[in-house]
Amino acid sequence: PVLKVQVATPTGAQIVEVAGTTVTVVSSLPADAAKKGENLFDIRPPVELPIRTWRLIYALLAILVGALLGLAIYRFMKRPKVLVPVVEKPKAPLHVRTLASLDSLAKENLPSQRRSREFYFRLSEIMRGYLGELYQFEAMESTTPELIEALRVRHTPGLPIQQLNEFAYQSDFVRYAKTEPDADECKQSLELGYRIVHATTAALTPAARPSAPPPNGPQRLS
Repeated sequence: PVLKVQVATPTGAQIVEVAGTTVTVVSSLPADAAKKGENLFDIRPPVELPIRTWRLIYALLAILVGALLGLAIYRFMKRPKVLVPVVEKPKAPLHVRTLASLDSLAKENLPSQRRSREFYFRLSEIMRGYLGELYQFEAMESTTPELIEALRVRHTPGLPIQQLNEFAYQSDFVRYAKTEPDADECKQSLELGYRIVHATTAALTPAARPSAPPPNGPQRLS
């Protein structure tokens, strides 16, 4: 058909006509198509086509890898542990450990800091621990009468039982009656602790006597 196009010109808009073109439409079928029964088919509807996919295989492989990884972790966690033997340091002899504790208490000089009650608490624990381990009985939780009675019924060579008895009751009086002994009383109690350790160690039989302290060990009160 003739096409009419509106164009813009210097004098204004105008309508330009474009002559039509003759078009000849021919069939795409051969000339003898009618004789052979050939014809054009209409557009067919969408058809489902099978497409090869590896998703299922990938999913199965992922599950398999996860299972193997989980099994490996489980076996790793359940593997027998290699036990490294712990070599314990030999325990120092009782008298060496006790003298070291007395030395440490002496260096703190608690009485000069008006901490006499703490001093007697510490000294009592040291001596109770020593006597309990030396004579094999529960001394830490014993009352003073129980402590003295337990020592009286045992063989305690070298132990100044009377002086220990006086110290034990004096210690109770200081700790629980909240008295403040002077520095000389604290010093005498500490020296008694040293004497008890030295005397009871020296009185042991040679077979049962603990080994001597190292030559360069802490200085002891005589």
